[in-house]
Amino acid sequence: MFAMREVAAFLKGHPPFDDLDAATVVRLAERADVERFPAGTKIFEQGAEPPDAVRVVREGAVELVDHGRVVDLLGEGELFGHPSMVAALPTGLEARAHGDSTCIALPAEEVLPLLARPAGLRYLARSLLDRPRPGSLLAAEVSGFDLAQQPVTSLVSKQPIICEPETPLREA
Repeated sequence: MFAMREVAAFLKGHPPFDDLDAATVVRLAERADVERFPAGTKIFEQGAEPPDAVRVVREGAVELVDHGRVVDLLGEGELFGHPSMVAALPTGLEARAHGDSTCIALPAEEVLPLLARPAGLRYLARSLLDRPRPGSLLAAEVSGFDLAQQPVTSLVSKQPIICEPETPLREA
């Protein structure tokens, strides 16, 4: 099991916690729960109530799954559960342990004020823009398929449509 000092040191090494002062990180670590999940365990289901905690991957990996299809694989230090927690909406994706994994659960009432700070808002904006959305057509499967390494010809099925820069987006 991880000692509170280890949890604090780990959090301090990863955004959005790396911008926090030491006392705030220690207070957060004191309220944290360390959770272990065997491979394949659902951490939360797609469409579930907003989580009352966000989780940070401590060891292992966590898959984000959209209707049975893996759309993202989170590794050590990555935060999840925050989009639905912040929006107070049902979870958009399922979270599942990719292998035996350990996560640090942080209570919403402790994390929400931190995410409302300027550094937290920057983190939220970046993480939400980078993360696949449910139903995304371009989401890659984790099982050996790397979308970034595929030749363009394997992804394009029709000739591209080219328009002038002045063309309104709706028309394009």
